[in-house]
Amino acid sequence: MLRRFITGLSAALALSATVSQAADLNARDFLSAPAGTSIGVLYLGNEQANRFHGAADPEGNARLDVNALAYRQIWFSDICGRLCTPQFVLPLVEVDARLPGAAERERQSGLGDPQVGGTLFFVDRPEDRVASGLLTMLTLPVGEYDGQHPGTSPGANRWGPPSCSITPAV
Repeated sequence: MLRRFITGLSAALALSATVSQAADLNARDFLSAPAGTSIGVLYLGNEQANRFHGAADPEGNARLDVNALAYRQIWFSDICGRLCTPQFVLPLVEVDARLPGAAERERQSGLGDPQVGGTLFFVDRPEDRVASGLLTMLTLPVGEYDGQHPGTSPGANRWGPPSCSITPAV
């Protein structure tokens, strides 16, 4: 039971780090717009975990609550005859965690690690509503980081590996 909770808590903290690094992607992120279009997108997220009961925390006081607000700015551009979308993501994160057996909770909030990158469209046929592209984002280690409480820091204090997403023509 303890192992399951620690695994769940680790996954939730990893998710909070992911949330603090970027907004979720979905197929609509690859819909194209004419070159010269600029779009600002606001993402909101909340994750909670509070059902741990085990030997490390017999009173069941362990809890995790993560709130995130991420702003994403996208510019649609024509580079060498291909549609590109240079973009950035700025996350604001609030983490409130009480670990199993801990006497007090850890609570931190602030700017998470921003991401920069863009999409290069291989297929762009807006008249048919068909688009396919490669999105690459790089995480910059400039978010707020507390070395005394790294598990709840909004930033990760390290470069994130480039994330890549490819969408088939839809």
